[in-house]
Amino acid sequence: MEKLPVIRNMAASGLVSNKPAMIYGILINSAATGASTAIIYDGENATGKQILTIGTITSHSAQFSPLKGVYCEKGIYVSLGANVTSLTLVYENI
Repeated sequence: MEKLPVIRNMAASGLVSNKPAMIYGILINSAATGASTAIIYDGENATGKQILTIGTITSHSAQFSPLKGVYCEKGIYVSLGANVTSLTLVYENI
């Protein structure tokens, strides 16, 4: 059986995976009160290596879909900034 990527919806910062993983897509949504930013770390917390920052303007969404994925050697941790209503992450533990 083919292994499928995991889709994880988040409304707060937190650990996504504590294993090596590949990120295939991110969707961030902002509130009507202001722009939003999320930071993705390679690691189990916000002290890991910062690998990606994604943001959007007030009341909008933004997506990131790399062609070959983004490799995270030590896991994936997501830090959601103010005004992020949700973030959807598509990834696979490898």
